[in-house]
Amino acid sequence: MKAFPKIIVFEDYNYVEGVLELIVSGDKFIETDTLEEYSVKDILSANLFVEKKYLHPKVPKNINKHRVFTLPLPNKIATHVTQGEEQQIFDVSYDEIICDDIHINERGILNVKRYNTIKEGNKMYSTFKIRVHALKKIKREEIELVDKYEISTTLNGKGRIEVSPSKEYYDYGDEVSIKAIPARSFKFRGWGKDLEEQHENPVSLIITSDVEVEANFEKIKETTKSIAEATKKFFDESNYKEENLSRAWYEPRKKPPLSQWVFMDVWNAIGEVIAYLIWGLTALAILYLLFSIFGWWILLIPLVFGVIWLSSRTAIIGKIIRLIFSMMKYGFYLLLFFSLLNIFLESNPFSAIESKVTENIATIRKEKENKTTDYVHHLSWQDYEGDKYKTTLVVNSDNVQYENAIKSQIPNVDTKKQYDLLLSKLSNVSEESLLKVYDSLNQLIASKELVGIKKAEVLVSMIQSLPYFVLIDKSCNPLSYSDRQIRTLLTSSPCLPDIKHGIQSPAEFLSNLKGDCDTRTLFLYKILKHFDFDVIILGSEYYKHSILGIHLPNTVYTGITYNYKGKEYHVWETTAPQMKIGELPFSLSDMKNWSVNLN
Repeated sequence: MKAFPKIIVFEDYNYVEGVLELIVSGDKFIETDTLEEYSVKDILSANLFVEKKYLHPKVPKNINKHRVFTLPLPNKIATHVTQGEEQQIFDVSYDEIICDDIHINERGILNVKRYNTIKEGNKMYSTFKIRVHALKKIKREEIELVDKYEISTTLNGKGRIEVSPSKEYYDYGDEVSIKAIPARSFKFRGWGKDLEEQHENPVSLIITSDVEVEANFEKIKETTKSIAEATKKFFDESNYKEENLSRAWYEPRKKPPLSQWVFMDVWNAIGEVIAYLIWGLTALAILYLLFSIFGWWILLIPLVFGVIWLSSRTAIIGKIIRLIFSMMKYGFYLLLFFSLLNIFLESNPFSAIESKVTENIATIRKEKENKTTDYVHHLSWQDYEGDKYKTTLVVNSDNVQYENAIKSQIPNVDTKKQYDLLLSKLSNVSEESLLKVYDSLNQLIASKELVGIKKAEVLVSMIQSLPYFVLIDKSCNPLSYSDRQIRTLLTSSPCLPDIKHGIQSPAEFLSNLKGDCDTRTLFLYKILKHFDFDVIILGSEYYKHSILGIHLPNTVYTGITYNYKGKEYHVWETTAPQMKIGELPFSLSDMKNWSVNLN
């Protein structure tokens, strides 16, 4: 037994209780004769006035509902702490800010008073005071000694001891299996030492202390007569044929036991092993070919063979099946030969199917003084008329992490309504992350004097020029999916696995420029909206695709359109380079299969 140090990490939860004072700004979005409603857009300042502390393990009683703010608070909050008659102010980064339950009504809506409200046109500035609990997590480590146990083995005679699982040291309570395996011409006689009272092989043990295992093997006595008889039976061709004629087609030919083999038996056994390997690899190649053609329907094959096996238990049906197999034998050999030839000419069936690899735009990471990272992409592309453009897209890692965290909080998306809400949420939280992008594109538009639809064509062609990536929330292995459309897409396009909901927010997309249809349409939707274009996002569950729609008033434009709220929106594909307004592949062109996801 040995003792090993183990580091255990604990996380202490410390809370402070007090009043959070927020100065916010908002925009008017509803105005009637009796009602004005504003949306809270930005938090201009945040101050926390501490009244009480709860040090671990104490926890406040009135935070049962655990209402965590989704509104983005500053990374550091000015915290006012009164000690005696002196008040000190600290900038603190909290792990969570939890709203006191007294501010939450029965419908789960925040109900707080506002102070010092100032209205300037469509803008509103106001102060909110909310009772909150602020959580600060502090990690600490403790070292604990853990006992480990060993299994030692001793052999008497030729053989080996197999311990499963095989480890150098075992924990208390581990379950192990110990098996004695004799060498050729030896047999197992029994256990010794700690297993002396055990009569089974293998033996199952629960580890509670060190274990000493002894296995005893005894040599088997051989006679010349028995070897000669076994050899004669093994190589007697006439006897073999007689056995084959009398036995059923599914019964294997009997062979002498290993203890009675001679030199030629060994060579015959090696030949049979090689033959089994060849047939096994051939069977795998055939299964791969059939799976690529029929998908999961290939599982019908073992079902058919199961029925055949059951029918073979009846003598008459068995004879009929053997006759059919005999007639089809030569045809099967020809089919097998041409199938294998086709596989080896077109692809290697024994290599794993991998997604296509495409070089993406290089990402430049610039470390900043505040320990964040800027992701920088230098883009060059041509529009539909061959004019060349250059720009730089930048996003900060804080924006990427924030939007990723917001997306991670959204539960599974199983319906169109849930998907529409997902797009709306990602669109609303991405405004700050796109500020540097807006500046770069404004400079490009001003330098090239772009106006009207020409401006939109330049912006869309920029995203169309990027390599297409499949974003999927599971594995990129095509064989993990029965859907032929998904498997075909994964074998023909590069893939990014484990992406929540299969979509990247605008900031996530800016960090790597890897996106599929809905990631691109969401990004372009935000860009075109910023430049005052009337756009919508169209989606199709039938086609499993997403495109843009753009309304072009006072403009004569031909192509496919979608009618929404009395307006004609020209469709715009974002994944295919040089695909112009109003163009769609014929396989996606039935607009009855499309609907609006975001407007």
